[in-house]
Amino acid sequence: MDKTHRKRSYTAVEVRNLTDQARDSDEDDSDDFDIASSSEDEQANDNADGDNDDDETLVQHVDSDMWHRANNENAANPGFIGRNGVAGTGITVDVSGYEPFDYFKLFLNDDLISLMTTETNRYAQYLLQQPNLHPHSRLHKWHPTTNDEMTVFIGLLLLVSLNRKPEMQMYWMKEPLLSSPIFRAVMLRERFLILLCCWHFCDSSAAPSCNDVNFDRLYKIQSVINSMSSSFESVYVPDINLSVDEELVLWKGRLQFKQFIKLKRSQFGIKMYCLCESNGYTYRFQVYTGKDNPAQQIYTALPSDADDMSKTEKIAVHLMMPLLDKGYELYCNNFYTSVHLFRYLNSHSTGCCGMMRANRDPETVRKASVSKGESVAFRNGHLLCLKFKDNQICTTNLNKEAS
Repeated sequence: MDKTHRKRSYTAVEVRNLTDQARDSDEDDSDDFDIASSSEDEQANDNADGDNDDDETLVQHVDSDMWHRANNENAANPGFIGRNGVAGTGITVDVSGYEPFDYFKLFLNDDLISLMTTETNRYAQYLLQQPNLHPHSRLHKWHPTTNDEMTVFIGLLLLVSLNRKPEMQMYWMKEPLLSSPIFRAVMLRERFLILLCCWHFCDSSAAPSCNDVNFDRLYKIQSVINSMSSSFESVYVPDINLSVDEELVLWKGRLQFKQFIKLKRSQFGIKMYCLCESNGYTYRFQVYTGKDNPAQQIYTALPSDADDMSKTEKIAVHLMMPLLDKGYELYCNNFYTSVHLFRYLNSHSTGCCGMMRANRDPETVRKASVSKGESVAFRNGHLLCLKFKDNQICTTNLNKEAS
């Protein structure tokens, strides 16, 4: 270094540029950097009970030799053919003149109400036959319920969720400041509490053994889940843009598959994988019951060409099954994104886009050097991988039409 160079004063911008260049050269020989993503997604993924352990499975599907610098070519657009319904709204039934109760019946249909009525009556008879039933128990006042009464009972439960009170009995109070007249008008308090005690959705006498390796942890509510899921799919067809993500339903009771995710609003609860439209409508959902539960539908209902996928890839494929080969576009976070998944969806005329983790990047993309504020794109058939640098290295993979 000569004398002139030693006396030169560097500006702050030049120092930052030199630092970035030095860091870039180090990153070319290192594979241990992380992908920038929201802290909530990272925390949620860390609590997936080991689902992240299959990242090594995802890496083996990446073919690094076929990736090349992208030019201005575009991926083929299969065209969207999924939307239909009344006047192109996606609603599959004519709702003109519908009242709120009619919308209620779209999702809690007559078959589901009949199932609840039958199983509630069955369970009440079971409780009455117990030898240790207290002589003064309110169950001695039991008489069989009907579909109409069950509908009213569910309506009151929905109203309870909107009008919270410390104790259930307070909804039948007569004090002007605390009363809720609608409860006393439609059902007696004792009758409501009896129904709440006996409310049931399955035949408990036919329940499989808990020691069975194929035991379904959702057995007692599986019929409700199946009915609701079928209704969500049948009454509405989503628009082209979809998103798959995790939700946490608040639950603090005892449950084998209860999850704790610190940065979620509920923190404690039941995790669900949801496929949603951009307007917030949940089209499909899957309740997470643990990574070692073979009764989960993601292991039993997948097409045969998805057998070699990892657990996270199977989740996305399972949720998208009814919508494959219709030109939909799926957006997901780095928990699901992989080259193997995107190539599979592309083969079924489904576009997708999402951030990708560093250990799932193709080798050619991972070794590419980019400066802060710059980006570089790589192409592999219909797949496009964009690598850019902000505060950290970020990689986006997509197979939808893009320049």
